[in-house]
Order: sequence, then structure tokens, then C-alpha cells
Amino acid sequence: MPQCPNQLRSHGVIVVDIPIHLAMNGNSTHSLYFLTEDVRLPLEMHGCISYLPTRLPSQEEIVNCTWLELTSDMEWDPYATEFKQQEDLSREKEEPFDSND
Repeated sequence: MPQCPNQLRSHGVIVVDIPIHLAMNGNSTHSLYFLTEDVRLPLEMHGCISYLPTRLPSQEEIVNCTWLELTSDMEWDPYATEFKQQEDLSREKEEPFDSND
């Protein structure tokens, strides 16, 4: 299981890890969403940690259920310099924040 939500995000999974009770106006699904399959999996809480509950699937589920890939087969290096470079480029493109808005 991935240790960093960004590993899922980089694979196209929409991760909404803000608990509903902490979201502005309660506007959070607190879930993983797979856009291509139109499937949403609710996250649960263990203390302050959001997690996806899992279990060993039955043989029937392995054969008949939709498989959802959380991550890609590509190697994941959470300390790769590309993350900071991509973030820096994105910040250069964004409009300055005005606290008076």
C-alpha cells in the first residue's frame, strides 16, 4: 500500500484526504475517486489518519470484480527532485494571492 497520497495522485487517482468534519462548509468527500471507472471509495479514520480499509478478496471477487489500480508499475521515489521542480514551475504560473479578495 502506498505511503504517500501523492503516489496515487500521480497515477490519476483523486485523493480527497480532508476529513468531512474539518472541511470548509463540510465540503469534502473524504474518499478516493477513480475518474475513468467512476468509482468512489470512502476513506475512514484511525485517530487523525485517513485510510482505505482493505481485506483479502474472495476468489469470486478476484475473478468477477473491477480491478482498480492505485499506483503505476513505475518506480516511485518520494524524494525525487522532479517534485520540487514541478511545484516551482506551477507556482511561477499561478496568479499572486491577494488576501483582500
